Amino acid sequence: MRGYFNESSTTTVLLKFTDYDNVPVVPLTCSYRVDDRTSGQSVIVDTPLYPIITMYSLVIDAADNDLINQANQSEERVVTVEYTYAGGVKTDEYVYILKNLQFYPG
Repeated sequence: MRGYFNESSTTTVLLKFTDYDNVPVVPLTCSYRVDDRTSGQSVIVDTPLYPIITMYSLVIDAADNDLINQANQSEERVVTVEYTYAGGVKTDEYVYILKNLQFYPG
């Protein structure tokens, strides 16, 4: 996933849980975090999730999508998801870009 979203907007990230052969799995344990790759700052610290299906819609609140530095034209956010399943442990990353609306007049 690599989407573009307006700053300070709610974002939904569709998490897909698979094994290393891309076969869908149901996680036994799961956690996620969100980091701002542009600044290196943590936006959401490790947070447990409790999905009981092979896909999960993770909603990231608007407040968590505020820009860290208003001088940036955009900021890159990375959602890191780590989960265990019957066959092992896996880490996936989902990336999205937040647009600074000052640079995109409407």
